[in-house]
Amino acid sequence: MHNSPAEGLPFTVRAIKDGDWISRTINIHGVLILLLVSIMAVFFKWAREDPTSGEKISPGSPVSKRDLEEIEALESDGVSRDLIVQIDKCIDAAVNIAYYTYLFASREAQDAIAIFTSYVISVDEFSYQHELLRGFTKYLASMQRLFGNFGGDMIVKGALEFVSVAAVEYRQDEQRKVQRLHFLREASDYLVYFRAKTGLAEVYAFFCFPEDLNPEDRDLTAYIASIPFLVLFVAEANDILSLYKE
Repeated sequence: MHNSPAEGLPFTVRAIKDGDWISRTINIHGVLILLLVSIMAVFFKWAREDPTSGEKISPGSPVSKRDLEEIEALESDGVSRDLIVQIDKCIDAAVNIAYYTYLFASREAQDAIAIFTSYVISVDEFSYQHELLRGFTKYLASMQRLFGNFGGDMIVKGALEFVSVAAVEYRQDEQRKVQRLHFLREASDYLVYFRAKTGLAEVYAFFCFPEDLNPEDRDLTAYIASIPFLVLFVAEANDILSLYKE
């Protein structure tokens, strides 16, 4: 007896009736985004209060036991300990995002998400040819093993888009120091395009399906239909959670 392609997935695959999309999408978006914001707020509050999350590897050390594996992985990619100290807050935030958002994932997958997130949070702060970018490039080679051939490709694609658009953003910031930048009204969609590249929503959607839980040979054709919704969901939730910075 063969397993159904949808077996083991965190959702049910079914045929969608005509006219079924609009009302369901609006309702689901609103409820899920509100739910996500509430859950993440609780988890991050718990993470800050959890005594084990801040336990140091030795008295006086700035490094927590929970962050040690991520730090060792960064060092194995060629990132120096001095730089790791500079980005320690980025690492701590990345660990919280990975461990308290992807609770269903294995520890190895959570570590991978935490390390990836450490890189992308930090990469805006440094110039090209920096050791952080070289380490990030080396690290991306592990994505296919952990998230499948297709999922790994999409994660690497998203990472490259993010870094490339970060370079454009840096140039724009430099130009703003000497002159104002003006965009034509007809170019209003540029901000949507720019946000899609910097938001990494597709990457974090594929992180929901690590290879050890949902192997592509079995599940890809079933779960890939959920990716567009997850991309929208992640992007909108990210906008809500980052609203305080705008």
